[in-house]
Amino acid sequence: MKNLIVLFLLTFSVSASTYATSIEDINFIDGNLKEAIKKAGAEGKLSFVEFYASWCGPCKWMERTTLSNPEVSAYINENYVAVKVNIDDFDGYAWKQQYDVEVLPTILIFNSKGTLVERIEETVGPTKLIKVLKNHNSAYNTEVVKHTFNTSPKNYRSQKRTSHSSSNKPGYSKYVDAPARTSYQLQIGEFDNYEDALTQYNELVDQFIEPIIVLNDFKNNTIMYKVLMGDFKTEKEAIEFKDILFNQFNMDVIVNN
Repeated sequence: MKNLIVLFLLTFSVSASTYATSIEDINFIDGNLKEAIKKAGAEGKLSFVEFYASWCGPCKWMERTTLSNPEVSAYINENYVAVKVNIDDFDGYAWKQQYDVEVLPTILIFNSKGTLVERIEETVGPTKLIKVLKNHNSAYNTEVVKHTFNTSPKNYRSQKRTSHSSSNKPGYSKYVDAPARTSYQLQIGEFDNYEDALTQYNELVDQFIEPIIVLNDFKNNTIMYKVLMGDFKTEKEAIEFKDILFNQFNMDVIVNN
């Protein structure tokens, strides 16, 4: 009987060791969010950012379950640059303030250009997180970006503020003469009333960080107001983001040309 117990313990020990080494831990960069986003851009990857605190119970649950899931950790390591931000640290608290983190855990996902594309403010299981991770892993979100020493990826708050146009009406951008086509935008809506256009503009600014403008146009001697989003170098990029808006936000938009 004693020999059987020893054999069982040895078998369990070997099995446990094999299981432990089969789970790939997420390769988190500790705290340096700016460098993580910069690294992701250079590698053509997205950034996965987890805001946490040592005293946060739901954060520990996420660590033990979702983030320890082999499929989740392997997918993040292959397609994302991951960083953990402790809000109790000096730098972590500054990042918390910059990105308006109010609940824990909060997960932010940035594309390779440093644009915030997802905010998760709850505990999520492995299945849901994998789905979100794969949804954002598109060609548009994973372009290689070369950041010089004088530039850095734009942050969420600065993009949100600078997306407002400066003119005599808030959020209004007037083009007197249509410029030559050098970029593409997505037309979100078209209105014959400026106030309606402005209402949609404000709703979009609160939800997205892509550039958004209201552009006036004439149709049948009537002024129309187009709400446009984005600034894409190619039509292909615009179409890819159009698909993202449709699949994830149920928004049926058109490429402005």
